[in-house]
Amino acid sequence: MTSHGSEEIETSTPSAIHRIVRLALAQPLLTAILSVALVGAGIWSFLRLPVDAYPDLSPPQVEIISQWPGHAAEEVERLITVPTEAGMNGTPDLKVMRSVSLYGLSDVVLTFDDGTDNYFARQQVFERLPDLELPSGVSPGVVPLSSPSGLVYRYVIQSPDRSPMELKNIQDWVLEKQYRSVPGVADMSSLGGTTMQYQVLLDPTRLAGAGLSVADVGTALEANNGNAGGGFYSEGGQFYYVRGLGRLQTTDDIGNVVLAVRNGTPVIVRDVGEVAIGSAPRLGQFGFNEQDDAVEGVIVMRTGEQAQTVLKQVEAKTAELNKSVLPKDVKIVPFYDRSELIRLTTRTVEGNLLLAGVTGSGKSILMDLIQYVLVGDPRADDTLALRRVLQSVYRPTTIVVPVVPEHREAIARLLPWVAEMRGADGRAAAYVCRDFTCRLPATSPEQLTEQLSSQSS
Repeated sequence: MTSHGSEEIETSTPSAIHRIVRLALAQPLLTAILSVALVGAGIWSFLRLPVDAYPDLSPPQVEIISQWPGHAAEEVERLITVPTEAGMNGTPDLKVMRSVSLYGLSDVVLTFDDGTDNYFARQQVFERLPDLELPSGVSPGVVPLSSPSGLVYRYVIQSPDRSPMELKNIQDWVLEKQYRSVPGVADMSSLGGTTMQYQVLLDPTRLAGAGLSVADVGTALEANNGNAGGGFYSEGGQFYYVRGLGRLQTTDDIGNVVLAVRNGTPVIVRDVGEVAIGSAPRLGQFGFNEQDDAVEGVIVMRTGEQAQTVLKQVEAKTAELNKSVLPKDVKIVPFYDRSELIRLTTRTVEGNLLLAGVTGSGKSILMDLIQYVLVGDPRADDTLALRRVLQSVYRPTTIVVPVVPEHREAIARLLPWVAEMRGADGRAAAYVCRDFTCRLPATSPEQLTEQLSSQSS
């Protein structure tokens, strides 16, 4: 638009940020309330933010374990692993299936598509397990729901007087049940120590003299180790239950089991051998610091749980067990706790954020100092301060503005700057050009406007 030989610079519609700032200044109370609510929501979210040093990035998996003691890996592969894989083929959302066969052990791992619900995948596997055709006595099981990075807590059981076998019994019969009751714990495993057994040490000479075999002894012990129900009878208006008590409880009970009758004389276990308390054959040993034979407990977190919450409850359970459940001479000593790693990671992140904030604040303070020295006002607008700094450094100043209609708004913002420069320096000159070959001098904002008008027309 041209009026009286000059072009009027049209103003554009205010941007979204300008409208937001204008609304905030017009409603200070509402702005303050929303700001406080936003800060409160941020604090609430921060306090409940899940933080973990090892985020779970593994896909949904289901692991099937089958034990067949005493059989070679080839037999396990042919009679257990292959039928298990065949039975699991066609499972919905199944992506990859891998397996490994070891001595007496088959391990089949099913990996599902990302996004598959873990419980849906496990349900599909459970529905197919009963249809597997496996050798007699083999019962496949599914590993508890945990991730590869789910190990969160490890401890040892220490006592100055008790043997590794006694500590192993405490671990298996007391601690394992207690820790499994903690919400968020998926599995509880133990290492080290010896497993207690009631053993019958047969004398081959006495056994042969009695005309018995090892199988006869085993059959007799199995048949004489159980209780039997006998119904009930009524007397005097009351019911009395009848049952037979035959379960073996002590070594004397085992020694008195009748194996056979020879010439009216019973042959008992004590006649052909000795009964003692021993340990099962060991497949490994766990050592801790100076202890060559120690007992360890390993706690695995359930998939999807928050490590901080689970660890707080596990630590509380450990304190309770040490204080009121375990004997005075037995203590649980944790030696791995992921909460320490989480705290270290959190401190590192907080330190980096604080350093970044301090660095940013330092830059801001430095800019304020420069503005105060060169402009005289630390709160001055950064653009105005930069303009004044340029004025003090470059005199006379040359302004090169490409004259195109799309840049009229930018040119309009430059006009006050030209006036300020002219007031500060009478020799200031501004140049406007259409390209790099044409420059038109201007000594006042009015001349600059007229030249812009002529260039645009």
